[in-house]
Amino acid sequence: MSNNFELGTTENINNNEEDDEELLNSFPAGYRFKPRDDELVLFYLKPKLLNLRLPPNRIRDVELYHYNPQQLIEKYGSYGEEEWYFFTPREKKYRNGLRPNRTAGDGYWKATGADKILRSESHEIGYRKALVFYKGKPPKGEKTDWMMHEFRLKDPPAKLSQDEMRAFPPNSMNTLSSPRSKETTLRQLRV
Repeated sequence: MSNNFELGTTENINNNEEDDEELLNSFPAGYRFKPRDDELVLFYLKPKLLNLRLPPNRIRDVELYHYNPQQLIEKYGSYGEEEWYFFTPREKKYRNGLRPNRTAGDGYWKATGADKILRSESHEIGYRKALVFYKGKPPKGEKTDWMMHEFRLKDPPAKLSQDEMRAFPPNSMNTLSSPRSKETTLRQLRV
């Protein structure tokens, strides 16, 4: 797979969210920010981890696990209708462990099923994990209809110095879907 990305400067390159929002809101009715899974990984997550400028988008940097889904939608509802996109640090549950911490507000996210391998031009580029939100404390939480998909790169950039790693912790990208209902059973809902 050819690498179409050039490593940028070590300075943090932030898109101007207000300019992005103005541009995206100028599109005619019917246009939506709805990238495919491989596009999310290649054109948003990978450049974000390489500290490159992103195309205009509706992805917000949020400490996702500080909120339950309803709080996120109340705060960021204008950025989506049935799906919302976020970059968030992937924190470990235990200091020396590998398991991610998925507690969130008054509940927790629980993984469902195996990771889906994402491909571009037959090359493995990343993974998508499905999660469901449970209210309460594990293992006796109450399952809700909130779903989330977590996207990760197969080979995250390793060229960051220790200082850069502290400034830009490894991120994952998440899409959050509104609660499933009978009216939306034929629509793909992603979190």
